[in-house]
Amino acid sequence: MTCNYPPEALKNKIFEEISNIRDPESGQTLREKKLIDYIHINDENVAVVFGPPNKFSLKSTCVYIGKKIKQIIIKVCPGKKIKVTIRHHKYEDEINNIISKS
Repeated sequence: MTCNYPPEALKNKIFEEISNIRDPESGQTLREKKLIDYIHINDENVAVVFGPPNKFSLKSTCVYIGKKIKQIIIKVCPGKKIKVTIRHHKYEDEINNIISKS
């Protein structure tokens, strides 16, 4: 199965889908909290960078959000290499490692 969206349409589709993920701590969506920092797409890759709901968010919350983002990208556009990264969290290296292995 391959991705049938042109790059800009794919970027918009991914943004729309992941924007509806809810922060389990607050119940707000990623769009409401403005947590999606960056989406980059090329022929082979999709990269998403997001921020934590707040600087004291639990690691498990951030891992949950990162894994949900990754699952949505796999569903929307299978076959792409996916990198989901969190920034601005005290434990971002550990969180990113867990997300990348999921």
